[in-house]
Amino acid sequence: MKNRLRIIMTFLFCIYIATLVFLCFMKTESVPDVQFTLFGIPADKLVHFCMFAPYPVLAFQTFHNNNVTFWRELILLGVLAVFGLGLAYGTEQIQGLTDYRSYEIADFFSDAMGIAAGCVIVLIQIAFRKR
Repeated sequence: MKNRLRIIMTFLFCIYIATLVFLCFMKTESVPDVQFTLFGIPADKLVHFCMFAPYPVLAFQTFHNNNVTFWRELILLGVLAVFGLGLAYGTEQIQGLTDYRSYEIADFFSDAMGIAAGCVIVLIQIAFRKR
């Protein structure tokens, strides 16, 4: 059963990464420009937040081993967060090199906030599981 769950989580994580890359690099001329804001936050920043929030949860579930200590789980989460930030920064850098997307530091900040929110969810999961 554990092997089946690991295979499913790995598959979901791969699908998530493929979707993330597609969304980050697709040409947006066919997508309507939405001037929506929520609490003063532009819609595209909310989209960036939502795109990267699942990363820590899916990555942790994919690479986590149930037989490790609390501190090793925290180290794994930290490593995954650093890789997630690298992914977010890398996608923004590559977008800046294309002629149809732009590099915006605010997008990276939104990505980082999504990763941080996902890490909080994982921390809550770790805390409740250890009790």
